[in-house]
Amino acid sequence: MMDAAAQAQGRENYTSARDAAAVLQRLAAGTIATPELCERAHGYLLAQEDTRGIVEGVPGGVLVAHKTGSLANAQHDAAIVYAERPYVLAILTQDLEREQALALKRDISFAINARAHS
Repeated sequence: MMDAAAQAQGRENYTSARDAAAVLQRLAAGTIATPELCERAHGYLLAQEDTRGIVEGVPGGVLVAHKTGSLANAQHDAAIVYAERPYVLAILTQDLEREQALALKRDISFAINARAHS
């Protein structure tokens, strides 16, 4: 958690892959906010410059709207993958070295994409 004051009070920041996927599903459906805000948020996710992890496991040319996040002991990525059959994928890792986490996210993404299109 990056909020030191909240940490000092014993409050922690928590999320799950299910939470992240639910947010992205609602964003993709346009139901999480106004249409204008959904479109703006979607544009930010499409413009993500960090293309390691989930994006690496998706065939080139497939659009991926995603958000990465990292702390000292956590590497996360959640995405809307616009493959032939679009899907949402969220992967949260903890206690792995950065390169291990990135490789794991790539491999999971590749496996999910292959399964979704088999």
